[in-house]
Amino acid sequence: MKTIVTMTLNPAIDKSSSVAHVVAEQKLYCTPPRFEPGGGGVNVSRAIKKLRSSCSRHWKLQAHRVTVVR
Repeated sequence: MKTIVTMTLNPAIDKSSSVAHVVAEQKLYCTPPRFEPGGGGVNVSRAIKKLRSSCSRHWKLQAHRVTVVR
């Protein structure tokens, strides 16, 4: 199987939380937030991995050349 390579030139940090269930007109209590790398290529790579394919992620950080995460 061929490896898919994604490149994210403008990475982000995704912040997410969840609730057990939603009830109208009641206060919702969220889980602690999760912080994960995000951005187009990072999210696409995550989806490809879930589909059981081979993929490597690359993104540019500040003045550094390229960082590879596997």
